[in-house]
Amino acid sequence: MADGGYIDYAKHASQASQDSSRLEYLADSNHLDQEAASTRSRSSAASSDRRPREKRGTAGASKLSRSSVASDGGSDVSSALSPYPEDKKVRPPPTVSDRSSVMSGTGTGTGTQSEYTGTGTSFTGTRTGTSFTGASRRTFGGPEEAERRERGLQYVDNGVNFLNDHDPPTYDGYNGFWRIILEMKQALSFLITAQSFAVMAFIAYPAYITSLLSPYHVRPPYGKRDKSWENRIPGERFSARAEYYAEFWGYNYEYHDVETEDGFILKVVRLTSKKHRRTGHPVLLQHGILSNGATFVVNEERSLAFWLMERGYDVWLGNIRTNYKMPHKNIPRWHPKYWAWAVKEIGIYDCTATVEYIYQRTRSKVAYVGHSQGTGSMFLALSKGMRPELGRKMSCFCALGPSVYVGPVLQTFPFSLMRKFTNRQVWSLIFGVREFIPIIGLLQEYLPSWLFGHLAFPVFYFLFGFHDHNWVPRQIPKFFRTVGVPNPSELLYFYMANQSYTGCIFDQQSPEPWFPPTIPPVAIWWGDIDTLVSGKPLLDRIKASEPDVNLVYECMLPNYEHLDMLWSVNAPQDCYAGIREVIEMTRYS
Repeated sequence: MADGGYIDYAKHASQASQDSSRLEYLADSNHLDQEAASTRSRSSAASSDRRPREKRGTAGASKLSRSSVASDGGSDVSSALSPYPEDKKVRPPPTVSDRSSVMSGTGTGTGTQSEYTGTGTSFTGTRTGTSFTGASRRTFGGPEEAERRERGLQYVDNGVNFLNDHDPPTYDGYNGFWRIILEMKQALSFLITAQSFAVMAFIAYPAYITSLLSPYHVRPPYGKRDKSWENRIPGERFSARAEYYAEFWGYNYEYHDVETEDGFILKVVRLTSKKHRRTGHPVLLQHGILSNGATFVVNEERSLAFWLMERGYDVWLGNIRTNYKMPHKNIPRWHPKYWAWAVKEIGIYDCTATVEYIYQRTRSKVAYVGHSQGTGSMFLALSKGMRPELGRKMSCFCALGPSVYVGPVLQTFPFSLMRKFTNRQVWSLIFGVREFIPIIGLLQEYLPSWLFGHLAFPVFYFLFGFHDHNWVPRQIPKFFRTVGVPNPSELLYFYMANQSYTGCIFDQQSPEPWFPPTIPPVAIWWGDIDTLVSGKPLLDRIKASEPDVNLVYECMLPNYEHLDMLWSVNAPQDCYAGIREVIEMTRYS
């Protein structure tokens, strides 16, 4: 082991392999324990590299004391603010040919025999203590897996992770007679959920109107208002097409088909503009539950995607599977297998494939900005036993409203009632095995956009306690036209049957850290009145039990709810400026 935790196989190559090209790459998932051991041995030195944090004044933030970015974006932050030590060299990840090549000679490593072995990996030679002598051939399964490896990273479930997980049913044999039985069950589920949704709506609308009129209802205080901006008439209309909002403000949607390792075809969007050259750092924006990439483009000029574009970044919008009726290579949309996925699949397949695709297209590390479920799935992907090697292709991880720990809303009605139906058979009977409450998708498809948006907000107010104190009133129907995106019943089952009881997507009882040294620099924003997720427990966990997580920025946003980080009238100065600061301080690391 040499050069700050990196393995240089070329220096120890035998004479028999001198005619081969020299190899030097960062060891991936099978060598994470080596890097972890090396990192912990330097823990005292590494701790001194983290800058002191100081309060951000009224915004309640804590940031690096040497950073200086104005609220409107300001000037570029010097690369000298890199959160890594100078001797922490960053090398390009190995190519597919590198990973499957034969390397011979003498290398060094740490750990036991079990740490050198695993699925799809074989070694020949001898080991003495922490040294390895002989030849090592790295393989990744058979020809099919080798072919899939060409598309990026390959997930292998080795059973070593900290996820509070569940196993979705396999749903085999749905042909002929069983297809008829399935459709009958789905029809029954549709009737049950449609009637239940109608009852909930009849409760939600009077409750919303009562809260507006009641002098006893406590509302959060309004933020700073820009009356000239709020009272203007921008000329936007309601549209079901997300690209309309981009085109209205001078940008274009460039769709890219990204295939995941399990066969889904994702619609990833790259924003383009005639007035902006795509030379900036790539930034991926990943949406939350019941939503899609449109949530980042509906706040007019103050949309996060447009704000970053105006500052020279190469902006990409992620979309998870089944959004926009995305196809699968082999599974039809009617089949339950098409809908049999949850947060784990989003992280290890969707987020991974999207980051890998952008990395290959731009040849640059990706700044990842996730909101809500878009953060929880990425934290899961970067954890031990999942996709820890993915962190080497990310320059930073900005987590907005991180959904690692749940908030109190899942203990309230109607979620408290849904928790009583978490028996698998009962849940499938009520909510089906496809789309969760499909009546919502039908209403979104066939109702006029303006009408759906007006009807949706009172329902979300009733369910999640959302208020409009940080939003411009004219934009609210447009905001909620982008939510209610079809998600599978299996995903909601994960939250109700698992996370609502454990309170966290990870095992909190494990004394071992969740994250390896490969996790990129992390920044966290959370609202102090967010009822859907809890950001403070995650922050406490990182500081107390995650020595390998480099927390470069933290910000508590007063009077911010779950969606305010994207849609607040003050989001550019309260949230976006900090995101840009983190991207700039980590892009050269």
